[in-house]
Amino acid sequence: MAGVGFLVVSEGGKAKRWLYLPQSKKTRMIAEGDKDKPFMGTDFTYWDLSPHDLDNEAFDPVGEAVVDGHACYKVRGRSKTPEKSLYGDVVKFVRKDNYVPIRVDFYDKSGKLLKRSKVLDLKNIDGNWTPMKMAMHNVQTDHKTIMTVTKVEYDVEIPAKTFTKTNLEKGR
Repeated sequence: MAGVGFLVVSEGGKAKRWLYLPQSKKTRMIAEGDKDKPFMGTDFTYWDLSPHDLDNEAFDPVGEAVVDGHACYKVRGRSKTPEKSLYGDVVKFVRKDNYVPIRVDFYDKSGKLLKRSKVLDLKNIDGNWTPMKMAMHNVQTDHKTIMTVTKVEYDVEIPAKTFTKTNLEKGR
């Protein structure tokens, strides 16, 4: 997937998404109704890779657990508008020591486990805990996608005009 670009711009609580494919040298807007579609054939959806309106979510603590040797808070999230939600419940396992969700269980609307996201590599970069490698496992199809982040920079001044369709196509 070298050269593929994905741009998400949130305005007024709504996200606009564009996908640039270098093979065709074309950018296409991802329709709001396609947010549940797989991103480039992976187990991540466009919704999974987009910002979320946390004011539209209700969170409840539901216990504690140990995940990969780390003590975690177990927190259940539910959309306040379930008819617009992609998932039923979303259960996050948040590390107690740094408050990073290291596992997220996504349930379908019938209450069955659909997908599980796990952080496989977590690094502290400039004081920010950053997932560098994640797995998304669709347990219903038994298919898994690994996503690796190769470069992260924090506190870099980026002009707002950088986030345009034209710059997406130029690979900036």
